[in-house]
Amino acid sequence: MEPDEDRHELKICDEHPGYCNWVPPSSSSGSSLPQSIPVAKHQIPIPAAERVRDFLRDTMPHLADRPFVHARVCWCADTPNRAFLITPHPSYESLILAAGDSGHGFMHVPSIGGFIVDCMEGTLDKKFRRSWRWRPETAQGFWGDQTLGRFGAGNQMLDLKETETIGWTNFPPREEKA
Repeated sequence: MEPDEDRHELKICDEHPGYCNWVPPSSSSGSSLPQSIPVAKHQIPIPAAERVRDFLRDTMPHLADRPFVHARVCWCADTPNRAFLITPHPSYESLILAAGDSGHGFMHVPSIGGFIVDCMEGTLDKKFRRSWRWRPETAQGFWGDQTLGRFGAGNQMLDLKETETIGWTNFPPREEKA
């Protein structure tokens, strides 16, 4: 949870294996594996809001009935081993990939930019180059339905298409900071 001292808000996450929005593989993708694409909604599935309420009741009951004022589905770019991918693209060396926050990237916001710059400038420390390198060997076959060490929501990946019948939250639009 990250406090926002200006708004007096907490950012809280329903840390579970995640939602996918599965679409059939397309010929343009070059892959026969299932693909998930983001959904442009400014709300969250109702079951996610209920899980957050349950978490608050268990851990911070004094906050459990406070109103939610803003909600989004986080579209994290997971990697199979949940490690960052900060490296030149193997075919286009001037293209630097910086992805794979895998649900924990927010903790590194104060420092990760410096490592990305180091990668761009070719000065990234050897141990980080090795850890964050292009590693296709970690993604053999389809792994998009694995929980990756996330254990909420019944320890399962959830499909947004199934959520459509349950519904989404309906929080009012958020006022932006001045």
